[in-house]
Amino acid sequence: MDNIETVTFGINEAQKCINRFKSELEKNPATAFQWSEDAMQAAAELQVWMEIEKYRQNGATAERLVELSKKEALRGARRTSTSSNATINLMNRFRTAAFAKVAEELEYVAKYEAKIAA
Repeated sequence: MDNIETVTFGINEAQKCINRFKSELEKNPATAFQWSEDAMQAAAELQVWMEIEKYRQNGATAERLVELSKKEALRGARRTSTSSNATINLMNRFRTAAFAKVAEELEYVAKYEAKIAA
């Protein structure tokens, strides 16, 4: 899988989870909100994948995308959110985790690209 496929897959998977939440929200809002953390995590992942996609479209290699993702993950870990709003804190935590996940997934692509280039 190359970086285009990896980013597209990440975007699609996050969107599927959000769509499931929307569907459940229409059917049974109380139940949907009981399981809303999954949708919140997917929303954070979607946001991160979309940011990564912008960098990719501007020519960033998989290696550069890994660097950017790791930088944001480390920044998020260092600057933990201390808002009085628990939802903001949770979303910031999910965003940090999403950058770590993206870095990990794109590392395989970067290694593959480096192997091909060698």
